[in-house]
Amino acid sequence: MTIQAWLPGSSPQQRAAQVGIYSTLAPSTTVSQAGAAQCQTDLVVLTTIAGAGAVKLLGGADTPAAPGPCVIGDSMEIANHTGQNVTIYPQTGGSVKNQAVNTGYLIATGLFAYCTYLGSGTWAVSAS
Repeated sequence: MTIQAWLPGSSPQQRAAQVGIYSTLAPSTTVSQAGAAQCQTDLVVLTTIAGAGAVKLLGGADTPAAPGPCVIGDSMEIANHTGQNVTIYPQTGGSVKNQAVNTGYLIATGLFAYCTYLGSGTWAVSAS
């Protein structure tokens, strides 16, 4: 699936230049934390899949179980253009949107998830 524009009059590449790293990702069709496709950039556009899917947020530098590059205040933005619901998982031992450890958070098709790293593997998520 090709995304035509993020802002009026701008291409995804132009938006990426304005806000940071951009990538597309096909979510895994395995809806589990272990099988989730790994997000690697600040701005991720999820592409078309058949059936429900799953992605995993980056780990924090302060997360021993699955260390990653994130520090408190870092953000990731995920656009769900799959035509299906997608579950967002934290790294092992982490949490998303104040849920139980290792529990995923469902993002409906067509929504954009704003994710902010709070530390210790915890992510705040707002979808609209």
